[in-house]
Amino acid sequence: MSKTPERRPSYDELAALVVRQMATIEAQRETIAWLEATVERLTARVAELERRQSRNSGNSSRGRQSRGRTDHRL
Repeated sequence: MSKTPERRPSYDELAALVVRQMATIEAQRETIAWLEATVERLTARVAELERRQSRNSGNSSRGRQSRGRTDHRL
């Protein structure tokens, strides 16, 4: 069986491909920037929540009984 040779893309096809790739890369840059900002914001939020939790005396390591709380089940 003989193979038919693959057709090589024309200059215009390659140029169009480069333009599409450039647009894709730019969109990816924007997505990466958004993701980095989101990670930064969420990291700060987690740190704030952890700080609040450590300051809340109700979150101590003692059990419920030793804190004198009653069981308030729904």
